[in-house]
Amino acid sequence: MATQLSWTGPTTYTDGRPYGAADHGGYEIAINGQSAVAVPMAWNAQNRYTLPLAPLPFITQGNNEATLRTVAANGQASAWTTPITFQYLSTPNAPSALVVG
Repeated sequence: MATQLSWTGPTTYTDGRPYGAADHGGYEIAINGQSAVAVPMAWNAQNRYTLPLAPLPFITQGNNEATLRTVAANGQASAWTTPITFQYLSTPNAPSALVVG
């Protein structure tokens, strides 16, 4: 069962110029074909990012699809990644009102 999205950020622009901390604006995620959320993640020196699935809008029980794009500090956005499919299963709440009789 999937619990988070993970990805590696870009290191260059499409024209080959370096893309680094000063260029970084964040990411946008679409879930099941709907723009879900802008993620203003801080630059990560290892260039690896993770995001928990649980709070993302539009996620449903069962199979879902996600795609992601980079947003530069100048407002330019990359193309969307190839969509990935994942299964999400909600965790039930614990029982309540447990007593000893």
